[in-house]
Parts: sequence; structure tokens; C-alpha cells
Amino acid sequence: MNALTEELGDEFEAVMRQLERSSASDTRAVVLRGAGERAFSAGGSLPWLHERTTRPPEENTATMRAFYGRFLSVRRLPVPVISGA
Repeated sequence: MNALTEELGDEFEAVMRQLERSSASDTRAVVLRGAGERAFSAGGSLPWLHERTTRPPEENTATMRAFYGRFLSVRRLPVPVISGA
């Protein structure tokens, strides 16, 4: 159900940077949709999140901030963003 992974986050952030650069003249709104699923996103990948339980807290803090920062990059877009399944 479109679980968030580090790889997906990297791709997502790259697209957000591209939209951020082009949105001043080319983009009036952004629509995010989950691909072929009944939900936009189920959240983080459970195997990846479970692996975090084996890591020290200091490492997890940095890892999780970077992880969620990728997806929060959508907040930098200067246009309306709509999301759904």
C-alpha cells in the first residue's frame, strides 16, 4: 500500500525539488495519488521500521529525521497540494 521507503523518499524529494524550481511559472497545483492501492500511503515500510529497533537511539534520531524530511519536502512547494487514493 505504497509504504514509504528510503528509495521512494529519495525519488519523492527529487521530484519535489524539480516542481519547486518549475512551479513559479509552470505548475498551478500538485496532485499526489497512490498507485493502484486503496490508500495513498500506509506509512513507513514495516521491515525498515522494525530494523530501527536494533539501532542505537542517536543513530535512529538522525536516520528518522532524514527519512521524514524527504517526505516533508512537499511543504516547500509554493502551490496547493492535494493528495488521495
